[in-house]
Amino acid sequence: MRTRLSRIALVAVSSILLGCGDGSSEFATESVQVPATSSASAPAPFTSRSYTLGELNGTLASVLVASLQQKEPFTTQTSDGPVIVADDIFNNQGTEVLDALVKAYADGRPVVMVQPDTAEVNALRLALGLAESYTLPTGLPEGKEYAEVVAFDREESGDVFTLEIYPSVESGPEEIDFFWADNSSAQQERVEILLNWLREDLARPSTASDGDTQLSSKDLQALAQAQVDSKVFTHRGAIYQVTHYIYACHSFTDPNSLDSDWFYIQQGCQNNYSGGYSKVEDIPISGGKQAGAGLYGGTFKTDSWIENQDNGNQNVLLATNSPETANNVTTLTSGVSYSFSGTVGFRGASPTGLVSSGVTVSSSKSFSVQDCEVLNNSASRFINAQWSYMFKKVEGIRYIFYAGLADPPALSTTNFQPVNQWIWRTSPTVRSSPANQGFKTKLDTTLIGSSGGTVDGPFIGKGPFHTDYDWTWEYDTPLVYPPLLIGPSSLNFGSAAAFKTMDFSASQDWVITSDQSWCTTTPPSGTASLTRTNVTCEANDTGVDRSATLTITTPANQGRTKVEVFQSRFSN
Repeated sequence: MRTRLSRIALVAVSSILLGCGDGSSEFATESVQVPATSSASAPAPFTSRSYTLGELNGTLASVLVASLQQKEPFTTQTSDGPVIVADDIFNNQGTEVLDALVKAYADGRPVVMVQPDTAEVNALRLALGLAESYTLPTGLPEGKEYAEVVAFDREESGDVFTLEIYPSVESGPEEIDFFWADNSSAQQERVEILLNWLREDLARPSTASDGDTQLSSKDLQALAQAQVDSKVFTHRGAIYQVTHYIYACHSFTDPNSLDSDWFYIQQGCQNNYSGGYSKVEDIPISGGKQAGAGLYGGTFKTDSWIENQDNGNQNVLLATNSPETANNVTTLTSGVSYSFSGTVGFRGASPTGLVSSGVTVSSSKSFSVQDCEVLNNSASRFINAQWSYMFKKVEGIRYIFYAGLADPPALSTTNFQPVNQWIWRTSPTVRSSPANQGFKTKLDTTLIGSSGGTVDGPFIGKGPFHTDYDWTWEYDTPLVYPPLLIGPSSLNFGSAAAFKTMDFSASQDWVITSDQSWCTTTPPSGTASLTRTNVTCEANDTGVDRSATLTITTPANQGRTKVEVFQSRFSN
């Protein structure tokens, strides 16, 4: 990202002219000239082949289209690149086109919706086999309650990636519109995030470890499909990108956590403050001059919880969380090491997986926290995962007839990348509740503008003065629960009549049904403590190969898996 230049006086200027801001300030009332902002260069072009469908409209459409160097109209026969879809796709296109989009997604090609509404996002999610769980965050600017971009990608491993970009918040308690307007420079920065996300296609990191930790063959991150959800918010030039890596597993036999679901979550944050920051000197005030600095990062707080479970009811347990509270350190390590015992099931690339001797989670990520106080306030509401990162405010430097400022902390004016990690254990009650198919995250952010102060006389300086600019977003992230039933994907038989013993895992009572009379099971039902059945095939004298499908289900269809039975026309 690039710094937008010439934002002089910043909060000092806006407060001088309008008295805006959430905090208290003291400024001279002399007029200050505000230079025009300069635009950053356009994003690096996207040089790979891409396809567009429909007429793209919206805040980012013109910048995005100009960045796609090899774009072609999307057809039902093309799926070798990302597809950029207009918001009216479901109104003007038939099922054949929708099927082609689904195929592109299944083939590992990103599908990007430009400025869709909530119904359109959920319609595409349903077509892609994802839960219809999309909702808009709260905290979007008035009149801009929409997503600029919603994108989906599924890698060969089965990992599902989503990216959502939302309109820039420029509003405050009174505003200098031309100074803080969401100009082309800010829009280019958001398009650049999307283009970088597209460039990662087919090469996305398959784990949240990102190389910092060598994963063992029994690490959940190496075994289970990842759900990777990224959201991008902008406030007065500062860009916040928060990504949740989510891995889930189910305990089948551990007596201490029987029938529990586990969610390991790594929250990676990329805060870029450069777009709203500059420092200026020699701002004239009564009796002298002062310096101005801003907008730089003040406080960044993230709080995540499962709705209606943060009351100590024991349905959810916050098993571990990291990093710990820290101050006066330059580097902080966020580390999690945890073991899940017994038979553990998860969604794997096959598409399901099962390990009978337990799995682990081991992750260690280090990041810079120079001049930043870290407060871990997790479990303040029993099960919430919460951290606050607070930068130091700039100090004043007093001279005769001049009120200067020290430089803000470097991380508060450039890139700050904290990593938070935690594990939730949830009970069957949580899984079965329609309200608990996701978790909430609240982002509280503060940007700071500072001025050197006023000069009352030739030897007396006052200040510095600081103005806080706060904003809050709150949003939902889906939770994809691990399977309650895991069995073999297939069984093969020769033409002779025979039976085979089939073992599987189930957390509840189960029933098996067959869609062919020549293939039966004994017993056809059982309990969680008896998960073995004999599959019997009658002799195949039809002269052709044949197949049957066994479907194993739990009560209310909370768990379901299928086993394909193939019987050859030839003997073994």
